[in-house]
Amino acid sequence: MSSFTETFNNREPPCVTRDAAWSRTHRDLQATAMSIDYSGQWVLLAGRRHLALQKLDPDQTNDDNFLRKYHRNSKHEITAAEWAICDESQEYCAIATSQLIEVVTWRSGDPNLIHSLRAHTRVITDIDWHSKTPYLLASCSIDTFTHLWDLRDPKKPTMSLSAVCMSGATQVGFNRVSGNLLATAHDGDLRIWDVRKGACPIQYITAHLARIHGINWSHKQETHLTTASQDGTVKYFCINNPRRAEKIITTSSPVWRARYTPFSDGLVTVIVPNLGRGENSLLLWNNARQSAPICSFTGHSDVILDFSWRPNRHYDNTDMELVTWSRDQTLRVWNVDETIQKMCEPETPDEEESVSTDILFDGIPIKPKSVLSKPNSLPTNQHQSIPTLQTEITKPMPKFSLQHEFSLLNTNIPHIDVEVLDAVKRHAMIRISVNGHVIMLQVVFPENYPHVDYPPDFIYCQGTSIDDNLAESLNEVLKLNAQNRLRKGKTCLEQCLRALVTTLKKITSTGDKSYLRLQSPRLEGALSGALHDACVPFPKTCGARFCQVGILVTFI
Repeated sequence: MSSFTETFNNREPPCVTRDAAWSRTHRDLQATAMSIDYSGQWVLLAGRRHLALQKLDPDQTNDDNFLRKYHRNSKHEITAAEWAICDESQEYCAIATSQLIEVVTWRSGDPNLIHSLRAHTRVITDIDWHSKTPYLLASCSIDTFTHLWDLRDPKKPTMSLSAVCMSGATQVGFNRVSGNLLATAHDGDLRIWDVRKGACPIQYITAHLARIHGINWSHKQETHLTTASQDGTVKYFCINNPRRAEKIITTSSPVWRARYTPFSDGLVTVIVPNLGRGENSLLLWNNARQSAPICSFTGHSDVILDFSWRPNRHYDNTDMELVTWSRDQTLRVWNVDETIQKMCEPETPDEEESVSTDILFDGIPIKPKSVLSKPNSLPTNQHQSIPTLQTEITKPMPKFSLQHEFSLLNTNIPHIDVEVLDAVKRHAMIRISVNGHVIMLQVVFPENYPHVDYPPDFIYCQGTSIDDNLAESLNEVLKLNAQNRLRKGKTCLEQCLRALVTTLKKITSTGDKSYLRLQSPRLEGALSGALHDACVPFPKTCGARFCQVGILVTFI
C-alpha cells in the first residue's frame, strides 16, 4: 500500500454537488431503519415506537394522506427492515428486532403479521432477501450464526451457518448474480459461503483491522464485492484472490455503507463525519477511480442511516432517484440524471489503452510500437501521407491542470508508493519496487506542461538499485508513454508509472538472473511467513467474559 496516504479531506472537492429535489421531516417517528418496496412507490420507516409508510409520489394538493403511521411501542429498537426483492414475494417485508424477525404485509392497509421467525439467541444485526429465489431470507446475529429461512416452511431455518469464532456476525449479503454465494462479516473479517456446499465457509478474508459496517456484492461480476469499515476505508475484493484488496478508497472518517449503483459502474458511500455531523457524507464514485468522488449529495444535518434507489417516475427516461433517511429524521430524494450516470461509466478501451512497454533490452525482443506510422493499414496500391510528429503536435494544448492530474492519480497501484505530490513546485517523488528492484523516481513537470512539446522529465534518485542499461531502457518507456498520452490530450503520470511496472516485471520474469537481486535466506523466510499468515485473523486486543462463578473477567 502506498506510503503516501491521501485522505479524503486533502482531496479536491467533488466536481458535482447535488441538492435534494424533495424532502419530508418526521421527527416524531424516531425511525432507525428504512426500506423501499418492490414497486418503488412506498418507503417504510421503522422505529421502536412507530412503523410508517411514506408515499414517494405524493399528491401535492393533499400531501398528508400519504403518510400512514402505526403505533408499535416496543422496548426494543428495530435493527433492520427489508422489503422482499422478488416479484413473487414483493408484498412481504421483514422487520428484525432483538432476537425476532417479523414478516408483515400491508394488503389491508394495516400491518398484517404473516410469520414470526425465531432461532437466534442474541440480537439480530442484519437481514437480506434473496434476489432470485422468492421467500428466501438470510439473517445474522451476535450469536455468530447466520440462518437461511424459507417462508413456505418458517418453523425453523432451512440452513444454519456457524462462523465458529468469538466475533458475532454483523452483516450478511446474498450474491446478486448467481445467488449461490453468501458473505458474512465478523468484526474485520469476511466469511464466504456457498449454500450448495453445506455449512462450511469456502473462503476466509481478513479484510479490515476494524469492524465492517457494510457488505455489497457487484451486480455484474459474481465474485466481486465491496466492504465498508470503521477504519475509514472501502475495499474492493475478488473472492478468488482474497489475499489483498483489488482497490481501496481511503477516507479520514468511518464508512457506514458502500453499495454499487444499479447503473453504469459506480459506488455510493456513506461517510460518518467527525462528531457525527457533516454535509458531504453521501458520495458517488466511479469504480475505475478511487482518488476523488464524482458527486456529493448535501442537505442532511446528521448521519445518513440508509439509502436506496428507485426509477424517477416523473420522467419517461433513464433518470434514477436516490432516497435517503438520516438521523436528523428527514427523508430526502435526489434526482440522478443521465449526465451523472455517464460519469460512472467504465473507461472506454481508448481510455484504457494498452501501455507501450515493449523495448529492446539485452536481446529480449520487446521493441516499442510506433504510434506515428501504421504501414499495415495502408493499401499497397495507394500512396498516402503518414502523419508525422510535426503534424501531431499542432493539436491544441490539453485542458487540465497539474493539480487536477494529481487529484486523479490512483495511489493504490501495486508496487508503487507515491511519496510526494507537489503541484506548486511541479514535481512528484515515486518509489517503485518490483521483484527485488527499487526505483526512486522524481518526475518534474515543466511550466508549459501539459503541452506535448513539454513532457515531464524522469530522474532516477539516490536509492535506485537498477543498473545504467536498464535505467536507460526504462526511461525510453516513460518518455514514449508520456508523449503518446499528451498527444491525445490526456494525463500521463499514472499511465507512465503503470508502463514502468509492467516493463520491469517483464524483464525480471524472463529468466535472466542477472537482473534479480538475491535475498538472504532469513529475508526470504520472513517474506514467506508473512505471505502464509496473510489470512490469519487479527488478534483480539480486548474483551470481557463471565466465568462459571458469575465474575466478569476483562482483558485489555
